[in-house]
Amino acid sequence: MFLWVSSVLDLLGRCVCDLDFEEILEEIPDTLNDVYCKSLERLTRDLSKSEKRWVKMLFCWVIMAKRNLAVSELKVALPIAYQIRYNSSRPPTLLENIEAILSRCGSFLYVMDGDGQL
Repeated sequence: MFLWVSSVLDLLGRCVCDLDFEEILEEIPDTLNDVYCKSLERLTRDLSKSEKRWVKMLFCWVIMAKRNLAVSELKVALPIAYQIRYNSSRPPTLLENIEAILSRCGSFLYVMDGDGQL
């Protein structure tokens, strides 16, 4: 139940105006699965092709990890993963800080305060 509430609050926190807020309140999903589906729809709709690429790589690292990852580890891993995935001659230099990429993940990722662990 707490995860459902947290996810709905995340959706509400991303509203740009009062009308968006009211629309979400009228269409609050009944189940956690429905909340996740709505969040994924938002990611699909709102992110650019490039942002989706980075978020997808980030999700892959977090899902496949056998332990919690530090934000600093992801900052190193993502460019290397990009280089391998897209057969680039060198890893790209991130123009944004890693927190900006993490912020695009919505309620799917949580950075624990203090130690920078996901």
